[in-house]
Amino acid sequence: MQQADYTGGTQEDRLMRRVFLSPAVIVLLLLSIFPLLWSLGMSFTDIQRGATVTEAGAGFLGLDFNLTARNYARMVEDQRLHTAALNTLFYVFVGVAVQYVIGFALALVLHQNFFGRNIVRVIFLMPMMMTPVAAAYTGRMMFDSSVSPLAQFLRTISGWLSLERPIVAPWLTDGDWARFTVMLIDSWQWIPFMILLLLAGLQAIPDELYEAARVDGATSWQLFWRITFPILLPLSATAVLIRGLEIFKIIDIIVVTTGGGPGSATESLTMYIFKTALTFGNPRLCVGDFLYPAAPGDCLRPGLPVCRASPVRANGRAGGRIMTRRKWWQTLALYAIVIFWCFIVLFPFYWLLTTSFKQQLAVSRGPKYIPFVDFQPTLDHWRYLFGEQGETTIRHFRNSLIAASGSMALSVVIGSMAGYGLSRFRYYWKRLGWRNDNIAFWVISQRFLPPALFVVPFLMLYSAVGLVDTHFGLIIAYTMFNIPFAVWIMRDFFNNLPADLEESALVDGATRWQAFVRIVLPLSAPGLVSVAIFSFVFSWNEYLYALMLTNFNAITMPVLIVGQNNTRGIQWWFISALTLTAVVPVILIGLFLERYITRGLIAGALKG
Repeated sequence: MQQADYTGGTQEDRLMRRVFLSPAVIVLLLLSIFPLLWSLGMSFTDIQRGATVTEAGAGFLGLDFNLTARNYARMVEDQRLHTAALNTLFYVFVGVAVQYVIGFALALVLHQNFFGRNIVRVIFLMPMMMTPVAAAYTGRMMFDSSVSPLAQFLRTISGWLSLERPIVAPWLTDGDWARFTVMLIDSWQWIPFMILLLLAGLQAIPDELYEAARVDGATSWQLFWRITFPILLPLSATAVLIRGLEIFKIIDIIVVTTGGGPGSATESLTMYIFKTALTFGNPRLCVGDFLYPAAPGDCLRPGLPVCRASPVRANGRAGGRIMTRRKWWQTLALYAIVIFWCFIVLFPFYWLLTTSFKQQLAVSRGPKYIPFVDFQPTLDHWRYLFGEQGETTIRHFRNSLIAASGSMALSVVIGSMAGYGLSRFRYYWKRLGWRNDNIAFWVISQRFLPPALFVVPFLMLYSAVGLVDTHFGLIIAYTMFNIPFAVWIMRDFFNNLPADLEESALVDGATRWQAFVRIVLPLSAPGLVSVAIFSFVFSWNEYLYALMLTNFNAITMPVLIVGQNNTRGIQWWFISALTLTAVVPVILIGLFLERYITRGLIAGALKG
């Protein structure tokens, strides 16, 4: 794509270069540099537990390098930190490996031509659209020793094998098993991401390469290792990098499934930092306050005013599928894999749905599968959710809707402007020696900073300016981590649009802004929809910022779901109904607009 010269052009072009890119740069600088500087400054202080904002600010000004050395020395000697670091490495390396291998295999399956392929692809996508909190609760039901169908399956297997003792897997009670369980739940939710990226790459490989290799006598295995895998290696690196950086920030699933336990066996670095920050800020705040938030109105922090796309058609081929004749056993194996994975995806949703209609006894007495056969369904939990507690449910649902919609709108506007600027103009920051690619990399890198680094500084900043427990405060925080993804996608959509129509409009007297609004944006509608969907879903599903930056008026659905735990244990039947209320809207959006999601990932992955 031909870009305007950064040293030339009209005065209007020089002005518009700044107009298009400045909003994104300003937002990211203000909302990312401040937390980094605050965290660095705090490492030079010795603020005691229970300190107020004023005390923390005063301590920030007194720098002591000897004290700093002691701070970092204590960090190096902290065994709990070592455990959290090892756990995080396990989640990153083992989790990404599992997701990549299974995602690649399923992408190869979806690359084939078979009946029902489009429906299957939509089903495979469903876990990715769930709130991580909801996915964690669903996974916890699958692995809970008392209500889990998996536990009953193991007991059945023990009976078939005539074992003296039934097979019991301590999924959530043993440290090693619990760590593995967390990884499985995260993999179940994010394998679809790998599938979409790798399927996009498979669809872009020309059939001529395979046909020429078959003429030379290559087997299917040789085709994979000598053509498919080498070509997809750069895309694979992108997929692995994205998922690795995202898993590095894992916290939601751990909070719901294990709370970091038993002990600290499953804590990640993000969770460790966050717990430490909470304990530092309030000496009477225990781990349980973090895992199970107090009732609205309970003060948690003294000293702070806070209370608790359609398929790519490559080379003219429909969907880019490999059209070859399969043997009967290959067809049988293909459908067996498809049916098995559809079961893996759909059964947790079925279990969540049926549990929401079960009485308490029907859940506590062991797994019950078929309504009217194994148990008598009831609407009591749904009546309670939208009747007696209807006002609370609707308020939190509205909060999520406002925060997600507001962030979506800002992300689309700011992301499309920055993406257009990076696509059409040439930038050069003399002091840093940065050009377009350097700026684009810096923007997308902001997406991968750990949220625990931002939450406490955000809380202090919001407390000072009065944004705590407001919709606008959440919108700002969500927009910060949505903008990098929006810029990444939109830049590559604009790169694929020819500049001829814009140039014709400019010759006819249109301004650069008019050409952007009237010509470029309508042509990039699929990219805009893709950005809007991703921004909405990411914001709707976010938990950590909503937990820390809200108390009563702006609490969102993920925080409400986690807060349903109480001293009597988890009320599976009610939480199932509440979880479905939170996830169904997002899943429906994903199902109806799946082709735009696919196209958005394709643009970012193949062109970025």
